[in-house]
Parts: sequence; structure tokens; C-alpha cells
Amino acid sequence: MSKASEVLLAGARSAGLSSELVPFPHDGTLAERLSANPFLMAPMAGVSDAAYRLMARAGGAALAYSEMVSVAGIHYGGEKTWKLVEPGDTEP
Repeated sequence: MSKASEVLLAGARSAGLSSELVPFPHDGTLAERLSANPFLMAPMAGVSDAAYRLMARAGGAALAYSEMVSVAGIHYGGEKTWKLVEPGDTEP
């Protein structure tokens, strides 16, 4: 379990967050899939790391995106860039 997951489990109730993440449905149109939970977290450079995405999902966001990253960083195999876009171990 990651440090972010431990913090979420410990403080979810007091922060008004859910301690369980509901997986995003895989069937139906996007509109149908978002009808039950229409909240999305936008990608934000320097902000939306794995811990922030986990907190956004626990707060009710149906989808939470990774940080905005440089395509050049991905193309040239930058290790820091890949760390930003890889999902955390507890992300669905």
C-alpha cells in the first residue's frame, strides 16, 4: 500500500472523502458512463500526481487524469516524465 493510500484511509472520513474508489464503468457511451458521476479532474502540470488523483477520486471524481507532460520527455524516455504519468499502485 502506498503512502498516499495510507493517508487516505486514515483521514478519509474526517475530510469528507470516501475510503473506497468506485471503478469507472467499461461499457456504454461516455455520456452514459458519466451520467451517474459527472465529475472529472482536469490534468494540471505540477499538481495532479498520484496522491492528488487518488484524493480527487475519493472526493467523487469519476475520472482523474495524470499531469500534463512533455511529449519530448516521453519520446526520449525521460524517467521523470514516465513517473508522472504512471498510475499509482492503488489507482484503478
